[in-house]
Amino acid sequence: MDRLTAFVAIAHLKLRLDYLNRHPHLLETAMPIELKGLRAKALKAAGHIEALNRAYDSFNDAAPAHIADVSGLTDQVGQLGDDLKFAAQVLGNSVAQSNDSETAPVPERLTTNGVSQG
Repeated sequence: MDRLTAFVAIAHLKLRLDYLNRHPHLLETAMPIELKGLRAKALKAAGHIEALNRAYDSFNDAAPAHIADVSGLTDQVGQLGDDLKFAAQVLGNSVAQSNDSETAPVPERLTTNGVSQG
């Protein structure tokens, strides 16, 4: 904040304090602020927070029981990968062998109105 802005802000506050000193009854009257719906929203938010707390508690209670299951998944996924590699090799070899054993297809003879050409 530069000096001029600070000076203006201080002067404004002094003016307000001076005004309140001249009119002290303004400090004595309560100025109610009505915030419609704020209480209901606060209660609803508190309910959501409680539901979140219960969900986290449930998760934290169940988590230790699943640690062993999750830890074992790494080995199972590795074994599955090895099985898939083996299957791909077997299928690749069988496709190559079946391609080698096939005979070349016999070209069809072209016919025109049922008469063979050539």
